[in-house]
Amino acid sequence: MQINHYYHIANIEKNSWWYMGRRNLLKLLKPKGRNISVLDLGCGTGANLKPFSGSSLIVGVDNSFDALHFTKKQISNVALADLQKPLPFKDNSFDVIICMDVIEHLPEDKMIFREMERILKPRGRAIISVPAFQFLWNDMDDLSLHQRRYKTSSIRKLFRQTSLKIEKLTYWNSTLFIPFSVFVMLRRAFITRKNRKLKEILNRVNPVTNSILYLILLFENLLIKAGIRMPFGISVLAVATK
Repeated sequence: MQINHYYHIANIEKNSWWYMGRRNLLKLLKPKGRNISVLDLGCGTGANLKPFSGSSLIVGVDNSFDALHFTKKQISNVALADLQKPLPFKDNSFDVIICMDVIEHLPEDKMIFREMERILKPRGRAIISVPAFQFLWNDMDDLSLHQRRYKTSSIRKLFRQTSLKIEKLTYWNSTLFIPFSVFVMLRRAFITRKNRKLKEILNRVNPVTNSILYLILLFENLLIKAGIRMPFGISVLAVATK
């Protein structure tokens, strides 16, 4: 992404229902206690690390100087690294690794799973999310330079190439799956304009709608925390342990 893209994201993610919902999900899924070391792979602006505030060690990694420019405003420990190559950390380094909406950017998506396995501590936890279903491909995928969207089965296959044990594997943002699917297909069929700017796609919704959508995600997050597996959704969520 270009630096102005990170600027737009940083400008809305504090109060946007989707970003708030994702941070709430991380808060529910993180291990209890503060004496944990946390790594965010593909940290972007660093906002996903807020639920881990107070942890003994927090590290953000990205392959973009622009992204780390924003992350440094959140935390002090950042590293520039290519997520498709061995990461600059020793084996068994972190209690928690998060990788939220990052893997879909990588041309090769197997190495990052092997690296998560390597640098997680025993009984450590990996939390990942990726966009779901190739037929939902839309302007945001093009603009974000995504390589693919996933199904739960494809994420399961990637984890099976490691020793990590899947604890949760589900779709997320299920309530909006049908209206979003209809929107994407109608836009594809009737609107020829492409390559919209990120600012257009990430336009703020009105406060009432924003609050309703956020409450929907809060409810869904509680269901996922309780172990309920969603049969469809806009994203795939996985939690795995070493």
